[in-house]
Amino acid sequence: MPRTVENFCRENYVRISMNKLEQVLIAQRVQFDALAAVWLQADATAFGVAENGRDVISWTREMHRGAPRVLAPIADANTIVGELWVEGLTSAAAHARLEMDAAFVSRWLQLEAELDLLSAELSDTQAQAAEFNPAIALEQ
Repeated sequence: MPRTVENFCRENYVRISMNKLEQVLIAQRVQFDALAAVWLQADATAFGVAENGRDVISWTREMHRGAPRVLAPIADANTIVGELWVEGLTSAAAHARLEMDAAFVSRWLQLEAELDLLSAELSDTQAQAAEFNPAIALEQ
């Protein structure tokens, strides 16, 4: 049975908050499901995301046997925060494609971080504006 992000989070309930990778996995689950489906249709036996050497989520074929993995790092602000992996496809083309997918997920994390910063700045600006004009505070 494939591990899900929700199960991973439940198993690690001691942590107070999820990291950005886990947040993106949950928020964009449909897109990750589609990405996994493409890999499995290309004859991969499994596809997944790992963090600190531990699978966070994976998709497998029914006849999955644990073939060798090809890995590609997921980076956030020049720090490796996880890896995409695929089993059953070890060609240079599969590795190159996996690296491109990981680069896409890395960029996704960067955009999520930028969006968080913009949201925080907007909230700060609204709070400052409300201090100068109480009518703005009523609109919020």
